[in-house]
Amino acid sequence: MTKGSPTITFRNLDRSPAIETAIHDRAELLYRMGGRIEQLQIVIEAANRTADDRVQGLTVRVEMAVPGPDIVVTRIRPRVSGPDDVVQVVRDAMDTARRQLAARLSQRRGSRERRIA
Repeated sequence: MTKGSPTITFRNLDRSPAIETAIHDRAELLYRMGGRIEQLQIVIEAANRTADDRVQGLTVRVEMAVPGPDIVVTRIRPRVSGPDDVVQVVRDAMDTARRQLAARLSQRRGSRERRIA
């Protein structure tokens, strides 16, 4: 995997260009923040599929390997009414991962400044 390209896994769910675009857009923001992201994995899993192929229950897991403890975010939505809901859950998970990375970077920069002073 090259830097800037996340690993995306779909389980019990068909691949979707809209979902992949949302992931790549958010991943680009993460990589631009810095933080030496070594690996970024996103797993989108549907718990069940109905007879008419609708998704019931969705889990989105974002795993980011960075120096120090990895950042792991899981979002679960019990009911999904359409593809837009899936994209929204993905965005929520990726945005939470971004906030956690920003907090980690801020904390690291703060401790570095204290050592210099």
